[in-house]
Amino acid sequence: MSLIDLCERGLVPDALVRLGIRRLCRKRLRDEGAFDLEQADRRFRELILELRNSPIAIETAAANEQHYEVPTAFFQHCLGRRLKYSSCYYPKGDETLDQAESAMLELYGERAGLADGQAILGFQFVGLGQTNEGRDTLRAISAIVSEFQHAMHLVE
Repeated sequence: MSLIDLCERGLVPDALVRLGIRRLCRKRLRDEGAFDLEQADRRFRELILELRNSPIAIETAAANEQHYEVPTAFFQHCLGRRLKYSSCYYPKGDETLDQAESAMLELYGERAGLADGQAILGFQFVGLGQTNEGRDTLRAISAIVSEFQHAMHLVE
């Protein structure tokens, strides 16, 4: 059993966990050149080169497996009615989860300049509709989704 396993199981006192985290953070800052401008610039350029030569997505099969191992009922319990799990927008700070989901979808539409009938990366934008709060929000996007059970709850 690794030290991380012991920490995750709560078998290491919090004070020691925090000490370990601080040491790892200091080491990472040194490795990344946070205290040396030339080293930081060199590390940044190396990272950019590495990213340019890497595939856009890595370990997609494992990511999909982890994503879909959670049942839809979990998302229905934890998320808002739109089951939006990427992000929400709380412009005033006192919005409900459902309002924040709608606000984020509305912001997507504004920033992307979406209009009825546009096809974006294979998704067909249907239009703007009114929510119960009276705010415009994305009403529907039709798409072929590999996970039918999840898709049934996305388009109502």
